[in-house]
Amino acid sequence: MISRQTTGIKLINIFRFLKNKRGGLPNFKYPDNFSAPSRFAEAIARRGGKGKLSFAWMLIRKTFAALGRVEKTLVFLLLLALLASSAKLTYNFWLARTILVPTNGGTLTEGIIGNPRYINPLFSQAKDADTDLAKLIFSSLFTPGQNGEIKPDLVQEYDISEDKKTYTIKIKNNVFWHDHENDQLTQESDKILTADDILYTIKAIQNPNYKSSLRGNLAGVESEKIDDWTIKLSLRSPYEPFLQNLTFGILPSHIWRYINSENTPLAQYNVQPIGSGPYIFDTLTKDANGNIVSLTLKKNNEYYGEKPLIEKLAFKFFDNQNSLLAAINSGLIDATAYISEEKEAEIARPDIKKYNFKTPGYFAVFFNQEKAKILTEKNVRLAINYLTDKDKLISAALKNNGQKTETPLPPTLKEYNTQTKVYAFDLPYANTILTNSGWALGENGARTKEFKKETVPPPIGSNIKIKEEKENIPLEFTLTTSDSPELKKSAEVLKEQWQKGGINVRLNILNADEMQSVIRNRDYEALLFGEILSVTPDPFIFWHSSEIKAPGLNLALYSNKDTDKILEELRQTFDAGKKMELLAAFQAQIVDDAPAVFLFNRYLGYWAKTSIEGMETKIIVLPADRFASVKTWSLVKKRIWDGKWKFLNF
Repeated sequence: MISRQTTGIKLINIFRFLKNKRGGLPNFKYPDNFSAPSRFAEAIARRGGKGKLSFAWMLIRKTFAALGRVEKTLVFLLLLALLASSAKLTYNFWLARTILVPTNGGTLTEGIIGNPRYINPLFSQAKDADTDLAKLIFSSLFTPGQNGEIKPDLVQEYDISEDKKTYTIKIKNNVFWHDHENDQLTQESDKILTADDILYTIKAIQNPNYKSSLRGNLAGVESEKIDDWTIKLSLRSPYEPFLQNLTFGILPSHIWRYINSENTPLAQYNVQPIGSGPYIFDTLTKDANGNIVSLTLKKNNEYYGEKPLIEKLAFKFFDNQNSLLAAINSGLIDATAYISEEKEAEIARPDIKKYNFKTPGYFAVFFNQEKAKILTEKNVRLAINYLTDKDKLISAALKNNGQKTETPLPPTLKEYNTQTKVYAFDLPYANTILTNSGWALGENGARTKEFKKETVPPPIGSNIKIKEEKENIPLEFTLTTSDSPELKKSAEVLKEQWQKGGINVRLNILNADEMQSVIRNRDYEALLFGEILSVTPDPFIFWHSSEIKAPGLNLALYSNKDTDKILEELRQTFDAGKKMELLAAFQAQIVDDAPAVFLFNRYLGYWAKTSIEGMETKIIVLPADRFASVKTWSLVKKRIWDGKWKFLNF
């Protein structure tokens, strides 16, 4: 151990060295006790550490003053390098022992085409803007997961009776309404979501006066309150996909029970909603015409589940894709799900990334054999299938943003039957089928066939004989579809492909309102349209004969007793293996009858800036389901200590 006296002697020797080396330190007066090392050391000892530091600092200053200009520069550079090296080593140490993790904060601004009107679970299904916002604001009994599977949301636990007709559901007891701090709410039961709110919402959906599009999902379902946190739902017959019908948002009865059905569409809560979901309504802005042009949601810090990381979600609303594209290219918005494949190339921001979500839906051409008699011929329907080049169709109309499908279940589902017959593109074979069926190809490239001319029969008892006449019927029909860019382009491609087989196709392109009327009245010969299933598929409403008329969605007006039996049994089967068998048989039967041309399963795109992380959703049923993983999305990150250094995190 070095003594204080030894330290003093060493310091004196340094001064002597400098004095001999440079003729003494300039302007430096040596202490009187310099010649007495022991006395000097004792003086340092008496002053303690402070004396050491003061003397050391004096020594450093005087030494630096004794240096020349070049030497001072070198010393400065060496000190600078030492500091830089120390900082680099410290930084590398910090990087090596810390990790980046998502944290709270930030605002994500998304662009939507259309203006919200009914952010209300009773009516929001009619408009994408309403559905998107309702998804974030309202909670539901069950909700789609990141892979489209149905999982509990408000539900704590549930039980299905042995006969599969009664569902007893217990909900969580810590779910607060967004307005629970409102002083006007005097009853505690009005501040927290209870069984009363769920029963109110169910009865409102079932009430025909509200005209909710969800009414059919709960038809015949009886609801009963067991206690404040438990309800019982009773079905007339077993229905295996029933939980899928319980994904609607729950309304706060303490607000809506005072508003009658006639005034419900006019209530301010349709655009300033109160829910219990992960985000709370914050602000909105309207233009001079009263249209909502922007709306902001803020994070619900008292959310009962995993709390979201992004602090605010801001939505801006646009009339068309051109104005939306201008906004995203100028940096006004950060994300959107409303860009078509046709316009995708116009996005000019390098920090925008596209996410593709798979869907359990498909697009097809449905044949209405009651409107177009030529389509009653199975060989004509088969030929049209063989004339369809799906690969080229997907490339031209979707920019390869999809995959072809061969059955009434899309390939995104595990129940998709890969063993089903496939109508691969084969132009020569299609022409052979038509020619052998009597459809002659004329010089103009169009096909016709001779049929017995329909005549009015003579009166009963009359001796009048009507001469049998024949007429040539052209092989032609009208293809109806919507004016969305992808479907319009698809219809044009199909027309071109089918004309190569001598089929004349007229196109009928309609807007959304016109399409609804045409579908409701089944006023089409062939319809290019899409059908959306769920991850647990129930194709009953699309293919059972009881769904031929509206509001059913049997768009091909398809009727087959064997298929009906399969679909009926499927709804009451809870055994997974048996369900797979039934769905395979269903697909095989439909494909064999060829009531439609199954085309493609389209991906849903979402364009967002690359700084957004945590988008884990892969399969969605509706565009709004992109928010299934919104609670894991993040815009901001922070570093935290990892491993044995975790104790440094505060």
